Amino acid sequence: MIALALFGAEAFAKDHFLIIGGGYSPAGNQLSIEANVIFLQDMLDASPSDRRSCDVYFADGDDEQPDVQYHDDDAAGNCPPARRLLAEVFGDSDAAKTRYRNHRVRNVRGRTDSELLARRFRELGRELSTGDRLIVFVTAHGSEAAPSDDYDYEDEEWTDSETEDSAEVPYNKFDTEIMLWDEDAVSASQFNRWLDRIGRDVAVVLVMGQCYAGGFSHAIFHQNNAELGLSPHARCGFFAQVHDRPAAGCTPGNDIEEYVYLFWSALAGRTRDGQPVTSADYDANGQVSLAEAHAYAMLAIATGDVPVRTSGAVLRRYSRLQGSPDQAPEADEADDNPLKSLLGAIGAPQDADGELKLRAATGPLAAFEKDARPDQAAVIRGLSEKLQLQPGATVESLRMKLRQLKNATAVAEAQAGVASATVDRTQTEAQDELCGKWPELRHPYSPVVAELTAERADEFVAQVRSMAAYEALCRAREKYNELLNAAAAAEAEQARAERLLQTIEEIALAENLPKVAPAEVVARYEQILQLESQPLN
Repeated sequence: MIALALFGAEAFAKDHFLIIGGGYSPAGNQLSIEANVIFLQDMLDASPSDRRSCDVYFADGDDEQPDVQYHDDDAAGNCPPARRLLAEVFGDSDAAKTRYRNHRVRNVRGRTDSELLARRFRELGRELSTGDRLIVFVTAHGSEAAPSDDYDYEDEEWTDSETEDSAEVPYNKFDTEIMLWDEDAVSASQFNRWLDRIGRDVAVVLVMGQCYAGGFSHAIFHQNNAELGLSPHARCGFFAQVHDRPAAGCTPGNDIEEYVYLFWSALAGRTRDGQPVTSADYDANGQVSLAEAHAYAMLAIATGDVPVRTSGAVLRRYSRLQGSPDQAPEADEADDNPLKSLLGAIGAPQDADGELKLRAATGPLAAFEKDARPDQAAVIRGLSEKLQLQPGATVESLRMKLRQLKNATAVAEAQAGVASATVDRTQTEAQDELCGKWPELRHPYSPVVAELTAERADEFVAQVRSMAAYEALCRAREKYNELLNAAAAAEAEQARAERLLQTIEEIALAENLPKVAPAEVVARYEQILQLESQPLN
């Protein structure tokens, strides 16, 4: 057990940042990913410290080939009409403004390659000392855990390629992936093995913005698997989205304020364009902690993301709510797994009368705000206001509103789906009409296609603009975009309610934890809270 005093109010000896950013190819490496890395670099450069160092691994590393996709609105406006219309009818309407360039990230150590990263974690295990802190920031794409039918329990032996130990691996829905350059990837369980190379007396903080990032919230467990009990390593983390949903962001522009950008904005005290952020110091102690940055992002994001943190993963594994026995620790499995017993995966004894008096996630929201930490109280107040909940609102009324919002999201997404099918149909009709006049258009490298966008451009433009099918396509796309925005707004409102309910439940789960979990688990939960509550050096 690591001494809790190691992570008290004193500053860490040194913060080492390890930034892992970029997509899997130029087409999957959008401008917003690059912008997240540069923003953190600017933030660190603005307050230099001899107690801080940084490594950056980004996309293709120092290769000078174009690797960032971005939108150039000026180029779209200057695109000749014939070429723009050709792109609208036969391709993506945004194709005219899509461009690629080499990245502008500074001081890149290497590409996002699994072998390079594994080697760097091994080196950091030797370089970092007792009392240091490693902060790992990932801004990339992610993917879901392999579906359960990909696991063959009888015939397949899954092998750890590094240890050459062979063992059957049960399906783990939290074993999501980070996608790396050149179609490479690393799973949460593999990443966990990299983290194991860091000494137990070095604190590790994860900040991750990829899709399905919540799978990595289980890095506090052995092999990223809650069934194996808590890891003895000192870790905490903050994740943009739950384990089974894609996250917002990864766009060719900076038009979305995603979770990780807002998280770093709170710690930097400013936005990307220099506007001050002064509202994140919820406990009014003069500095913003990691937990407060998480709360700020929870309040500020206007997307469908439901961010999670490691302390919540502990609570949902080892605690339970009154009336929710399915969340109880699985004590009956302890005899089959001595590791669980050692690390506190067995349930605590019940009260003398045989019944536990646990808190339920019911009743007035104000009662939970009263018992919350300052960052949690800010989330309750802020999200209640954004959701326009009435004074005296209860958890029951919140759950009812959430059901209504889920229905509204489903309806909006269905309407957008119908509109998308209409776009496909009208686009096919426009293509068929044009190809009836110029069959060569079905062959993009035909000399006739070049003629129609050059010396015969006026003829081509007049033909397209005269077509009823093209007018129908334009109307269909406009309607689809309108409904797509409505669906995104509905999803964002649903996510606000989900974030609020998550906060309420975790307040109750934290109160119940000492009643249902061993002292070792409670102590580890408190340690993780301490790690989450520290500021940056």
